[in-house]
Amino acid sequence: MAPMTDPKTWFSPWGWNGPGLPPVLSGLAAELTALREGAAWRAGPWAEVIVARGAGAEAFLDGLVTRPMKGMAVGSLAPALLCDGRGKILTPVEIIRSKAEQFLLVLPPGEIESASAHLDSHHVREEVELGRVDLARLDVMGPQGAAALAAAGVNPAQPLARWQDLPLLVLPNPVGRLARHTLLAPALQSLALALSPGTELSAGPLALPCGEEAWEEIRVWAGWPRWKSDYQPGDLPGEASLEGLVHPQKGCYLGQEVHTRMRRRGHPNRKLVALRLPEGPWHTDTPLLRNGQPAGQLSSLSRFAREGKRAALGWLPWPDAVAALGGEPLAPGPAGTSPQEHVVAAPLATDGGAP
Repeated sequence: MAPMTDPKTWFSPWGWNGPGLPPVLSGLAAELTALREGAAWRAGPWAEVIVARGAGAEAFLDGLVTRPMKGMAVGSLAPALLCDGRGKILTPVEIIRSKAEQFLLVLPPGEIESASAHLDSHHVREEVELGRVDLARLDVMGPQGAAALAAAGVNPAQPLARWQDLPLLVLPNPVGRLARHTLLAPALQSLALALSPGTELSAGPLALPCGEEAWEEIRVWAGWPRWKSDYQPGDLPGEASLEGLVHPQKGCYLGQEVHTRMRRRGHPNRKLVALRLPEGPWHTDTPLLRNGQPAGQLSSLSRFAREGKRAALGWLPWPDAVAALGGEPLAPGPAGTSPQEHVVAAPLATDGGAP
């Protein structure tokens, strides 16, 4: 798709229909540079949000999600997981405490029905009201993202804000070490225009509109697992390398027994890892080899190389994952299968890795 030149065509509500972003908005090279060195904004589909409010909302959610709700500050965001009684992932969720007795659960597209049913099934006598709302979402990313927000009149340090009489949530939500602020509001078109170059509302420094290809490239380099691409419903957090979203000291929650048992007494049979691959004809269906035998499968792959390496995420059997995470490269494959011998592990964003 050719870059769109008129920013006003980017909205309807955001200028496209369907679950994803346009592939390119401002030119792929420019978007990648903005994400790594400047500022870029990314608008997704309308955010599907469950609202939990009431005196019992904190305790109710604390028994269902993998991060502690007790003591969570108003105006903060915590990525977490909803799991079933066997500890398996139902859906990731971003939890925002918008008021002392109100929480917003921001879900991936298409997950609100199953998540609502799951919460309803565990809502018995708790003093909590559950509802739904759709909010516009804007993610402002890059090392200059906070400055771009400030130039547009948004204080990035004020989580509960207003912009031109619009109630606005402004929440730090980093992707590893890639700075990101997530903005949620009833509408965000005017703010996106104020952030963008070449519009009557814009002010500098500016954030470049970012399409799906640039975001996919940057998240793979960051080692940021993508729901239903790198991990699936039914995976365990320890398999999907999402242990950082499971608080080991919090009180009882659904799935805790399984997570604790795996952490203390065992390990998964396989594990999702971030990888660096030498340049070559890689595809997500290219098998990873160890000692000439299949040892795993790629799930995400960067389009471009840096310093002779491409980034990927993939699944390895536990012994191979341990070896790779310990710094050991995957062993050479049989003749003709090179460059498998140079596959090495890299940091995951869920563990603080860098893009």
